[in-house]
Amino acid sequence: MTKVLKISKAGKSITSAEPRDFIFNSEFPSTLKIVKENKGTLTISASTYNTAEISHDLDYVPVAMIFVECNPGSGKYYCGIAKLPSGDTDRKSYVDSNEANTYVTDEKLYIRIVNTQASEITVKYYYYLFGETAEY
Repeated sequence: MTKVLKISKAGKSITSAEPRDFIFNSEFPSTLKIVKENKGTLTISASTYNTAEISHDLDYVPVAMIFVECNPGSGKYYCGIAKLPSGDTDRKSYVDSNEANTYVTDEKLYIRIVNTQASEITVKYYYYLFGETAEY
């Protein structure tokens, strides 16, 4: 048996087949859509960090998904926010997972990347911003 979660709008029936009658209905496809995406590079001095400050002007706080090429030139991108695991000597950089350093607001996305190397590096990143596009 498949479990279903439904939250109907006030005055609407939970048995309705009309998508606009619901605040949430797990039977319908997700209403979160990619509203913005882009890529960039960030140059980081030796053994320090730098922050990409990206304006999105959505006037709300979107959901963000970040991909970073932690080893410049490798072609391998890491998704999300994660500290460098103990003993991981392969990655030359990582995204700072402290919520005070990597976060999104109703105007900007901030991505702080830490360079673990003794020389300057330039890191590639790309991101997707997701938002609610349904009309009520």
